[in-house]
Amino acid sequence: MNLPLVSIIIPTYNRAHLISETLNSISTQTYANWECIIVDDDSTDNTAALVQTYTAKDSRFKYYMRPENMPKGANSCRNYGFEKSKGEYINWFDSDDLMVPSFLKYKVDFIGSKRCDFIYSNTINFDTKKQETPMFRQSKGDAEVTPENFIKQIVAWSTPDFLCTRKSIGEVRFNESLRSGQEYNFFSKYLLDNVKGFHLDEVLTKRRIHEDSIQSIQHRENRIYLLNKYNAYFRTYQDVREKANKESVNYLLNLAMSKAFELSLLKKKIPNYTLLFNSVVSNKGFLRALIFLLSLLLALVFGAGHRLMNFSRS
Repeated sequence: MNLPLVSIIIPTYNRAHLISETLNSISTQTYANWECIIVDDDSTDNTAALVQTYTAKDSRFKYYMRPENMPKGANSCRNYGFEKSKGEYINWFDSDDLMVPSFLKYKVDFIGSKRCDFIYSNTINFDTKKQETPMFRQSKGDAEVTPENFIKQIVAWSTPDFLCTRKSIGEVRFNESLRSGQEYNFFSKYLLDNVKGFHLDEVLTKRRIHEDSIQSIQHRENRIYLLNKYNAYFRTYQDVREKANKESVNYLLNLAMSKAFELSLLKKKIPNYTLLFNSVVSNKGFLRALIFLLSLLLALVFGAGHRLMNFSRS
């Protein structure tokens, strides 16, 4: 029986000290019909030499450098990797995480039995001491997998847990201007294309937590964290406002407004604030937009304005 090809797409940057474990976890998969496309974001360590030891031993591993005409970042690498892929199924993965041996087999069997567009499984975190902790609940109760529930994070998943049919991706791509929240943006857009998916309640990914991980870096620097969150929410609002229902659109705009207010409290510049103001006018009316603007000024000058902010979002 011919098994469908799964394309595993991995962006990487200066992960020579970690990526071997990731690639070894792919090599030992019980499901054999895969290709692993590694796209290097111009690493300055010995990632290239290390990965090429894998491509030399196993033709299923393929190594590319991000083209110079594409913006630097994991999103460009993910998009380029998708262009190079040939699989019927697509599974993005990270260069510092691990697959359990049955990762692919469980997923391919499950998506085949459900005859759906995508499935997502569970993740467990592990640290440098190999201590494991749950990442988050992938769903709350029996919540249905819908665009609205994902946007509100009533259902959620990490990118490595997600496997989908190539056909279902269509024209959806990772936003190459986002530094964080790109997965949230991608899946919000993807789900609005009338796709159907299910939750596979199995822990199949081990997510590494370490000092150089993006999550650790962001949480050490609150300003960067807030800025990235603001950009992700506002960009997602812009991308889905024509397709999403009114409640979801309002939810995303409220999140962007909240992060803009928090940036003002830190006396930081709000990107695209004119577009944000115009969006508030369009969705909530001119009066609430003025109150929102006043709350930002109070936050910037006096560290106040919380009540006005909450009223403008209502």
